[in-house]
Amino acid sequence: DALASARRWWLVAHGLNVRRCNALVRDIRRKQSEESGICLSYLLSSDFLELAQSRSGVEDPTFYELAGAFFREGQGIGADKECPRDGQRGCSFLDTLAPQY
Repeated sequence: DALASARRWWLVAHGLNVRRCNALVRDIRRKQSEESGICLSYLLSSDFLELAQSRSGVEDPTFYELAGAFFREGQGIGADKECPRDGQRGCSFLDTLAPQY
């Protein structure tokens, strides 16, 4: 999140309280998480195909094979990342993706 850090620094340098700035960033991330979805172009991309193949160990995985490979308890994608919705450990797959997806 280099861009978010740079913008946060700019806001603080121009007089916004650090706590207020952090609260605004959390609110924006929560809202984006709640209102966003995965872009079809990502699901059709080579990036997603490579991720699906590497996580599942299958060349052409089915939805059910991906479910286990992506969302396994404690080992799923996003299991170690902070959730922007509640601030707890473990976030959705969507929240692990770059903003353009």
